[in-house]
Amino acid sequence: MNHQPFETWLLSDETLSPENARTLEAHLQTCEHCQQLQVGWLGVVDLFDGAPDVEPAPGFANRWQTRLEAERQVGLVARYRWQSWILLILIANVVAGLIFLLGTQFLTTFESPTQFVLFWVYRLASTLTFATAVQHIFVTLLRTLNSIVPTGFLVALVAGLGASSVVWIVSITSLAAIPRRT
Repeated sequence: MNHQPFETWLLSDETLSPENARTLEAHLQTCEHCQQLQVGWLGVVDLFDGAPDVEPAPGFANRWQTRLEAERQVGLVARYRWQSWILLILIANVVAGLIFLLGTQFLTTFESPTQFVLFWVYRLASTLTFATAVQHIFVTLLRTLNSIVPTGFLVALVAGLGASSVVWIVSITSLAAIPRRT
């Protein structure tokens, strides 16, 4: 026998229309299965209604929020770890590709590996020489400025730059704290 819609009506909290209520009562007079379902469901409802309300243990909300934050942090760490690995693999692939492309290009332009090594030694030496020359120029410039410009002016300049840096950091921080409109 088909027990629908009677089972749905018995287990529903909604009030039935008068016609549906009469149909359900007529069905319950003849169907033992639906009678047992009704008795069982009413017993469950009585158990739920008679159960005492349980209060959470003191500090439950704080413990729950702490655990939730810890789980969120663990999830963030795991996500950052995966992102780091993916980025590392991507960078390694790009570097390997560039080394391959540059290596094949440079090896075809040189007649021997010795010529290749000497070329790079020359490049390194010229780069270091250039860096040393730039360093000497800046040191000479600073020594000259130190003898020309009074020390009080340099202190005021450094203090002004420091103060403007602090103002800049504070303004960026306050702008970052402003909620964005969506």
